[in-house]
Amino acid sequence: MAAYNAEKTLLQAVNSLTGGTYPCKIYIVDDCSRVPVADVIGAHDPAQIEIVRLPKNGGPGNARNAGLKRILENGHEFVAIMDADDISYPDRIEKQVAFLAAHPNIAVAGCWERVIDENGEFISYVALPCDPQEIRNNLFVKMFISHPTWMVRASVLREVGGYSLKYYAAEDYELLRRIAVRYDVANIPEYLIDYRISSGGM
Repeated sequence: MAAYNAEKTLLQAVNSLTGGTYPCKIYIVDDCSRVPVADVIGAHDPAQIEIVRLPKNGGPGNARNAGLKRILENGHEFVAIMDADDISYPDRIEKQVAFLAAHPNIAVAGCWERVIDENGEFISYVALPCDPQEIRNNLFVKMFISHPTWMVRASVLREVGGYSLKYYAAEDYELLRRIAVRYDVANIPEYLIDYRISSGGM
């Protein structure tokens, strides 16, 4: 989870993971926020939440790569992506782990999402295609797996690398394309996350 000046939503995002049905370690990369993430989170178990504060703001791609470095160093099997203003449903992580375990050919598992506004009010549902071939065929025109819903095999990230900083604001799209050249990617046909649209977002 990359976080930059997300003090209004960060705790809700983190709590949606700590309150989930599948235990997981949370890595938060503080991209030199005006209010340090450690101050927003407060007292926490370092075995459950690890905060990496960067000395200067480098943008989301750079922050996510810093997080991936720590995750891959620590030998995790799967990497779940989430933005600091989104809300994972309690069984999101459990269902994605189970899906990847049952489908060894899939490298990235996303899911459907419910879109909310800055105040948490419902806007719309987004149900993207689930079939790997349909997703691959449409990558020329649209990403079709929403980035904050991704769960990726760590072994795949070790192979293809992290986010390229050459594609600002499209680092996720480029990384998914790089993965999909070699592996199948899919969506789980369930709503497992609230995706927040904010006035400062892209």
